[in-house]
Amino acid sequence: MSGTHHHIYELGIVIPTYNRVDHLKNLLDQLELQISQCSSKILILVVNDGCTDDTQAMISAYGPRVQTIHGNGQWWFTRCAHEGCKYAIEQGCRNLQIINDDCVLDEFFIQKTLEHLSEPDSLLLFAPISLTYSTPHRIMFGGATLHWFGLKRKRAFAPMQAYHAEKKRISTDVLPGRGMTFTAELFQKIGGFDCALLQYHSDEDFCMRAANSGASPCVYTDVVLYAHHELTAAGSSYKRTTLRATLQAMNKPQSRVYLPDRWRMVRKHNSFLLAPFLFAAHIALILRSNFK
Repeated sequence: MSGTHHHIYELGIVIPTYNRVDHLKNLLDQLELQISQCSSKILILVVNDGCTDDTQAMISAYGPRVQTIHGNGQWWFTRCAHEGCKYAIEQGCRNLQIINDDCVLDEFFIQKTLEHLSEPDSLLLFAPISLTYSTPHRIMFGGATLHWFGLKRKRAFAPMQAYHAEKKRISTDVLPGRGMTFTAELFQKIGGFDCALLQYHSDEDFCMRAANSGASPCVYTDVVLYAHHELTAAGSSYKRTTLRATLQAMNKPQSRVYLPDRWRMVRKHNSFLLAPFLFAAHIALILRSNFK
């Protein structure tokens, strides 16, 4: 933050959205209720990336309580998050949080988020534990460490493991964009999100660059966020797909297996000599996933 700008908001919540008006309204109603029960001043910002449904009319009904900025329909997740954070900082937000429009909040989500934000760490970076909205609640993400130059990751919890309430801090190498929370100072220090990564990997890239700048990414298991996992790429990760579909996805810029994005990630975070071999290994792992 610049020396002439005073903090106005303790937290700026940035919500990228595209044509999910019903899910978004449910999320906004939950946020309003929880924010009304706390003393901290919190900004709600929706980034409308060219919605063609009734999203904007619905948002307008909230009046000044929910602010909006508009993308051109080609911002996708990453630029929505990046531009939303920039705007929130301009409005005086001390901390920032990204929430997907399909998320459902635990009843103590905002309270627990604010408790962890009270820690005296200018490079604070954490995410809630992500659970399926459907019951029994299962763990979609609770932390992961990267091994073998990112080719292998060890999850803190087995995939889709049943969730049991607990309070833990789990160190992790990467975090999902869903619920990722960090200081405005950290965002500015590392230059925000890499908008060349349109839809996927930008959250992991953000965490890896943040760690290189001194941050210690973690998951707090007492901060709980539910997701309609069937609508997310995380949900599709547990489903087998066809080889043909995977080959097609490798050429789609909005796909999580888009090869130029994989190359960008490998090249950014590894040596020039090692990158080609790691990229080939990534392709092999993507193809192998079809035969699980």
